[in-house]
Amino acid sequence: MWGKKIWIGIFSIAGLLTQSSAFAANIALLVGVADYPHVTHLAGPINDVDAMRQVLSQKWGFKKQDMVILTNQQATQSNIVKALNDLKNRSQAGDQVFIYFSGHGTSRQDNKNKLPLPYNSGAFVPYDFDLEPIEKMLAKG
Repeated sequence: MWGKKIWIGIFSIAGLLTQSSAFAANIALLVGVADYPHVTHLAGPINDVDAMRQVLSQKWGFKKQDMVILTNQQATQSNIVKALNDLKNRSQAGDQVFIYFSGHGTSRQDNKNKLPLPYNSGAFVPYDFDLEPIEKMLAKG
């Protein structure tokens, strides 16, 4: 008697798990910047984004239409922020959301810059990043 109830319970739980994951979406934002206007060219970011796209598609079941890819001139601050907002508005509880960036970045811990980043945080650098206004602001300090 107990054995039959346990199996029914296991099948019920397995059915619920299958149903809930069947409706979950895999959504990705992939950003790669190699050709910055005022910074040294990077060799890898475009290849990195393409490799990540392939892995997500082939190994993790992400569909092409569910991956937003921004590279070089497309990867401006406004386009990245818009893509992040779209991702937030489009995703639902239970979705798998993947955000990937390959390019220049920085952090509060980087002693070479004086960017006003919060303690223990970092930032990735979009294509159109302009350090001049920040340098002027810091000079007025």
